Amino acid sequence: MSIHFNIADFLIRIEGIDAYCLKHPLLDLFRVQKDSKSPDLIIRFKRSDIFNRNFFGNLLFENEGQWIIYKWRKSLFFYDSFNFLRYGCKRIISRTEGSFKWDFYLEGCQGFFGFKNPFLYPLGQLLLLDQLGRTFGVSVHAAGIETRREEGFIFCGASGCGKTTISRLWVRHQAGDSLHDDRIIIRKIGEQILIYGCPWSTREPDLVSNVKVTLEKIFFIQPTEEKNGLRRLSSKESFLRLLQNAYYPFWDKEAIDTSLKLLDHISKKVECWELKFVPSSQLIDLIEKMM
Repeated sequence: MSIHFNIADFLIRIEGIDAYCLKHPLLDLFRVQKDSKSPDLIIRFKRSDIFNRNFFGNLLFENEGQWIIYKWRKSLFFYDSFNFLRYGCKRIISRTEGSFKWDFYLEGCQGFFGFKNPFLYPLGQLLLLDQLGRTFGVSVHAAGIETRREEGFIFCGASGCGKTTISRLWVRHQAGDSLHDDRIIIRKIGEQILIYGCPWSTREPDLVSNVKVTLEKIFFIQPTEEKNGLRRLSSKESFLRLLQNAYYPFWDKEAIDTSLKLLDHISKKVECWELKFVPSSQLIDLIEKMM
Protein backbone atom coordinates (compact mmCIF):
# COMPACT_ATOMS: atom_id res chain seq x y z
CA MET A 1 0.00 0.00 0.00
CA SER A 2 1.24 3.47 -0.84
CA ILE A 3 0.01 6.95 0.16
CA HIS A 4 0.63 10.11 -1.84
CA PHE A 5 1.14 13.76 -0.92
CA ASN A 6 1.69 16.83 -3.06
CA ILE A 7 3.85 19.45 -1.34
CA ALA A 8 5.06 22.37 -3.47
CA ASP A 9 4.35 20.38 -6.65
CA PHE A 10 6.53 17.50 -5.45
CA LEU A 11 4.60 14.25 -5.63
CA ILE A 12 5.72 12.20 -2.63
CA ARG A 13 4.92 8.49 -2.29
CA ILE A 14 5.03 6.84 1.15
CA GLU A 15 5.46 3.07 1.27
CA GLY A 16 5.11 0.64 4.16
CA ILE A 17 3.41 3.02 6.61
CA ASP A 18 -0.21 2.68 7.76
CA ALA A 19 -2.52 5.55 6.81
CA TYR A 20 -3.49 6.31 10.42
CA CYS A 21 0.16 7.13 11.22
CA LEU A 22 0.01 9.90 8.62
CA LYS A 23 -3.26 11.39 9.86
CA HIS A 24 -2.84 15.05 10.79
CA PRO A 25 -5.08 18.09 10.05
CA LEU A 26 -2.29 19.97 8.28
CA LEU A 27 -0.94 16.98 6.39
CA ASP A 28 -4.45 16.04 5.27
CA LEU A 29 -4.54 19.23 3.17
CA PHE A 30 -1.64 17.91 1.09
CA ARG A 31 -2.77 14.32 0.63
CA VAL A 32 -3.70 13.42 -2.96
CA GLN A 33 -4.89 10.45 -4.95
CA LYS A 34 -2.39 8.53 -7.02
CA ASP A 35 -2.15 9.84 -10.59
CA SER A 36 -0.18 9.00 -13.73
CA LYS A 37 2.76 11.21 -12.75
CA SER A 38 5.85 9.45 -11.45
CA PRO A 39 6.69 10.42 -7.85
CA ASP A 40 9.40 13.00 -7.29
CA LEU A 41 10.24 11.47 -3.91
CA ILE A 42 9.71 8.00 -2.49
CA ILE A 43 9.94 7.33 1.26
CA ARG A 44 10.10 3.65 2.25
CA PHE A 45 9.74 2.37 5.80
CA LYS A 46 12.41 -0.26 6.43
CA ARG A 47 13.28 -2.57 9.29
CA SER A 48 17.01 -2.80 9.99
CA ASP A 49 19.68 -3.11 12.64
CA ILE A 50 20.98 0.32 11.62
CA PHE A 51 20.68 1.63 15.18
CA ASN A 52 23.12 -1.02 16.43
CA ARG A 53 25.91 0.71 14.57
CA ASN A 54 28.42 2.72 16.54
CA PHE A 55 29.40 4.64 13.41
CA PHE A 56 27.13 6.49 11.00
CA GLY A 57 29.93 8.11 8.98
CA ASN A 58 31.49 11.52 8.74
CA LEU A 59 29.65 14.34 10.48
CA LEU A 60 28.46 16.91 7.90
CA PHE A 61 26.31 19.20 10.01
CA GLU A 62 24.74 19.34 13.46
CA ASN A 63 21.96 21.53 14.76
CA GLU A 64 22.47 20.75 18.43
CA GLY A 65 19.45 19.16 20.07
CA GLN A 66 17.52 19.07 16.79
CA TRP A 67 19.18 16.96 14.09
CA ILE A 68 22.50 15.59 12.83
CA ILE A 69 23.60 14.74 9.28
CA TYR A 70 26.23 12.13 8.48
CA LYS A 71 27.75 10.90 5.25
CA TRP A 72 28.96 7.32 4.91
CA ARG A 73 30.29 6.09 1.59
CA LYS A 74 27.71 7.42 -0.91
CA SER A 75 24.82 7.76 1.52
CA LEU A 76 23.45 10.63 3.61
CA PHE A 77 21.90 9.94 7.03
CA PHE A 78 19.57 12.47 8.67
CA TYR A 79 19.31 11.64 12.38
CA ASP A 80 16.43 13.01 14.49
CA SER A 81 18.05 14.03 17.79
CA PHE A 82 15.03 16.21 18.72
CA ASN A 83 12.67 13.30 19.44
CA PHE A 84 15.44 11.05 20.75
CA LEU A 85 16.46 13.52 23.47
CA ARG A 86 12.85 14.16 24.49
CA TYR A 87 11.18 10.78 24.07
CA GLY A 88 13.93 8.22 23.45
CA CYS A 89 12.63 7.64 19.93
CA LYS A 90 15.27 6.89 17.28
CA ARG A 91 14.42 8.05 13.74
CA ILE A 92 16.63 8.23 10.65
CA ILE A 93 16.03 8.91 6.97
CA SER A 94 18.73 8.23 4.40
CA ARG A 95 19.38 8.35 0.67
CA THR A 96 22.26 7.60 -1.64
CA GLU A 97 23.89 10.39 -3.66
CA GLY A 98 21.74 11.53 -6.57
CA SER A 99 18.77 9.43 -5.49
CA PHE A 100 15.21 10.60 -4.79
CA LYS A 101 14.40 7.44 -2.85
CA TRP A 102 14.60 7.69 0.94
CA ASP A 103 14.72 4.91 3.52
CA PHE A 104 13.03 5.60 6.86
CA TYR A 105 14.18 3.75 10.01
CA LEU A 106 12.54 3.70 13.42
CA GLU A 107 13.29 2.19 16.83
CA GLY A 108 12.05 2.63 20.41
CA CYS A 109 8.94 4.65 19.53
CA GLN A 110 6.21 2.59 21.16
CA GLY A 111 3.17 4.37 22.51
CA PHE A 112 2.75 7.10 19.89
CA PHE A 113 2.08 6.05 16.30
CA GLY A 114 2.81 9.62 15.10
CA PHE A 115 6.54 8.89 15.37
CA LYS A 116 6.06 6.64 12.34
CA ASN A 117 5.19 9.74 10.32
CA PRO A 118 8.36 10.65 8.34
CA PHE A 119 7.08 14.23 7.99
CA LEU A 120 7.18 14.75 11.77
CA TYR A 121 9.69 17.46 12.77
CA PRO A 122 12.52 17.64 11.95
CA LEU A 123 12.90 14.95 9.28
CA GLY A 124 10.15 16.13 6.92
CA GLN A 125 11.51 19.67 6.74
CA LEU A 126 15.07 18.43 6.21
CA LEU A 127 13.93 16.12 3.43
CA LEU A 128 12.12 19.00 1.69
CA LEU A 129 15.09 21.37 2.09
CA ASP A 130 17.29 18.74 0.51
CA GLN A 131 14.87 18.37 -2.41
CA LEU A 132 14.48 22.13 -2.91
CA GLY A 133 18.23 22.60 -3.02
CA ARG A 134 18.43 20.16 -5.92
CA THR A 135 15.51 21.60 -7.92
CA PHE A 136 15.80 25.41 -7.85
CA GLY A 137 13.63 26.01 -4.81
CA VAL A 138 13.99 27.56 -1.37
CA SER A 139 12.06 27.79 1.90
CA VAL A 140 11.71 31.23 3.50
CA HIS A 141 10.60 32.60 6.87
CA ALA A 142 7.53 34.40 5.59
CA ALA A 143 3.76 34.59 5.41
CA GLY A 144 2.17 34.12 2.01
CA ILE A 145 -1.03 35.60 0.57
CA GLU A 146 -3.00 35.08 -2.63
CA THR A 147 -4.79 38.37 -3.33
CA ARG A 148 -8.21 38.86 -4.86
CA ARG A 149 -6.40 39.50 -8.13
CA GLU A 150 -4.71 36.07 -7.84
CA GLU A 151 -1.31 37.64 -7.18
CA GLY A 152 1.16 36.13 -4.74
CA PHE A 153 2.63 38.31 -1.98
CA ILE A 154 5.02 37.19 0.74
CA PHE A 155 5.81 39.03 3.98
CA CYS A 156 9.26 38.16 5.35
CA GLY A 157 10.51 38.77 8.86
CA ALA A 158 11.70 37.35 12.14
CA SER A 159 9.42 35.64 14.65
CA GLY A 160 7.13 38.14 16.34
CA CYS A 161 7.35 40.82 13.65
CA GLY A 162 3.71 40.49 12.57
CA LYS A 163 3.51 37.78 9.86
CA THR A 164 0.57 35.99 11.48
CA THR A 165 -1.18 39.30 12.21
CA ILE A 166 -0.86 40.30 8.54
CA SER A 167 -2.25 36.93 7.42
CA ARG A 168 -5.22 37.31 9.77
CA LEU A 169 -5.89 40.88 8.59
CA TRP A 170 -5.88 39.77 4.98
CA VAL A 171 -8.31 36.92 5.56
CA ARG A 172 -10.55 38.82 7.96
CA HIS A 173 -11.05 41.67 5.48
CA GLN A 174 -11.61 39.20 2.62
CA ALA A 175 -8.71 40.72 0.70
CA GLY A 176 -7.33 37.30 -0.21
CA ASP A 177 -6.42 33.83 1.05
CA SER A 178 -3.54 32.76 3.28
CA LEU A 179 -1.06 30.14 2.07
CA HIS A 180 0.82 30.05 5.38
CA ASP A 181 1.58 32.47 8.21
CA ASP A 182 5.22 31.54 8.85
CA ARG A 183 6.84 29.34 6.17
CA ILE A 184 6.64 29.70 2.40
CA ILE A 185 8.21 27.60 -0.34
CA ILE A 186 9.42 29.37 -3.49
CA ARG A 187 10.16 27.45 -6.68
CA LYS A 188 11.27 28.51 -10.14
CA ILE A 189 9.56 26.28 -12.67
CA GLY A 190 10.33 27.27 -16.23
CA GLU A 191 10.02 31.05 -16.33
CA GLN A 192 7.56 31.18 -13.44
CA ILE A 193 8.37 31.96 -9.82
CA LEU A 194 5.73 30.24 -7.71
CA ILE A 195 4.94 30.24 -3.99
CA TYR A 196 3.34 27.48 -1.90
CA GLY A 197 2.16 26.75 1.61
CA CYS A 198 3.47 23.72 3.52
CA PRO A 199 2.28 21.44 6.36
CA TRP A 200 4.77 22.63 9.02
CA SER A 201 5.81 25.49 11.30
CA THR A 202 2.51 27.01 12.36
CA ARG A 203 0.16 27.20 15.31
CA GLU A 204 -2.58 28.56 13.04
CA PRO A 205 -3.77 25.67 10.83
CA ASP A 206 -6.67 27.72 9.48
CA LEU A 207 -4.09 30.00 7.80
CA VAL A 208 -2.58 27.14 5.76
CA SER A 209 -3.72 26.09 2.30
CA ASN A 210 -2.38 23.80 -0.39
CA VAL A 211 -2.41 26.21 -3.33
CA LYS A 212 0.19 27.81 -5.55
CA VAL A 213 0.32 31.28 -7.03
CA THR A 214 2.79 33.36 -9.02
CA LEU A 215 5.00 35.51 -6.82
CA GLU A 216 4.46 39.20 -7.65
CA LYS A 217 5.77 41.14 -4.63
CA ILE A 218 7.89 40.62 -1.53
CA PHE A 219 7.58 42.75 1.61
CA PHE A 220 10.19 42.82 4.38
CA ILE A 221 8.45 43.71 7.63
CA GLN A 222 9.80 46.46 9.87
CA PRO A 223 7.56 46.83 12.96
CA THR A 224 6.92 50.46 13.92
CA GLU A 225 4.77 52.45 16.34
CA GLU A 226 4.37 55.33 13.90
CA LYS A 227 2.44 54.57 10.70
CA ASN A 228 2.39 52.10 7.84
CA GLY A 229 4.79 52.92 5.04
CA LEU A 230 6.48 51.43 1.99
CA ARG A 231 9.92 51.89 0.45
CA ARG A 232 11.01 50.20 -2.78
CA LEU A 233 14.24 48.24 -2.38
CA SER A 234 17.04 47.88 -4.89
CA SER A 235 17.89 44.39 -6.15
CA LYS A 236 21.03 44.43 -3.99
CA GLU A 237 19.06 45.32 -0.84
CA SER A 238 16.47 42.72 -1.74
CA PHE A 239 19.07 39.98 -2.18
CA LEU A 240 20.69 40.72 1.19
CA ARG A 241 17.34 40.62 2.96
CA LEU A 242 16.30 37.41 1.23
CA LEU A 243 19.57 35.87 2.41
CA GLN A 244 18.58 36.59 6.01
CA ASN A 245 15.14 34.99 5.67
CA ALA A 246 15.94 31.81 3.74
CA TYR A 247 16.72 28.29 4.98
CA TYR A 248 19.60 26.40 3.40
CA PRO A 249 20.72 22.76 2.94
CA PHE A 250 24.07 23.42 4.65
CA TRP A 251 25.20 19.83 4.08
CA ASP A 252 25.30 20.26 0.29
CA LYS A 253 27.56 22.91 -1.27
CA GLU A 254 26.06 22.58 -4.75
CA ALA A 255 22.55 22.93 -3.31
CA ILE A 256 23.56 26.07 -1.40
CA ASP A 257 24.95 27.53 -4.63
CA THR A 258 21.66 26.73 -6.36
CA SER A 259 19.71 28.42 -3.56
CA LEU A 260 21.85 31.56 -3.79
CA LYS A 261 21.39 31.74 -7.57
CA LEU A 262 17.64 31.47 -7.10
CA LEU A 263 17.58 34.26 -4.49
CA ASP A 264 19.63 36.46 -6.80
CA HIS A 265 17.20 35.77 -9.65
CA ILE A 266 14.19 36.56 -7.43
CA SER A 267 15.72 39.83 -6.21
CA LYS A 268 16.10 40.98 -9.84
CA LYS A 269 12.73 39.78 -11.15
CA VAL A 270 10.29 40.44 -8.28
CA GLU A 271 9.35 43.81 -6.76
CA CYS A 272 10.67 44.00 -3.20
CA TRP A 273 9.57 46.54 -0.58
CA GLU A 274 10.38 47.48 2.97
CA LEU A 275 7.12 47.55 4.91
CA LYS A 276 6.77 49.62 8.06
CA PHE A 277 3.94 47.87 9.80
CA VAL A 278 1.39 49.01 12.37
CA PRO A 279 -1.26 46.33 13.03
CA SER A 280 -4.41 47.77 11.40
CA SER A 281 -6.59 47.26 8.34
CA GLN A 282 -5.05 50.42 6.87
CA LEU A 283 -2.17 48.21 5.80
CA ILE A 284 -4.38 46.46 3.24
CA ASP A 285 -5.59 49.79 1.83
CA LEU A 286 -1.98 50.98 1.53
CA ILE A 287 -0.86 47.90 -0.39
CA GLU A 288 -3.94 47.74 -2.62
CA LYS A 289 -3.48 51.40 -3.61
CA MET A 290 0.14 50.64 -4.49
CA MET A 291 -1.04 47.75 -6.68
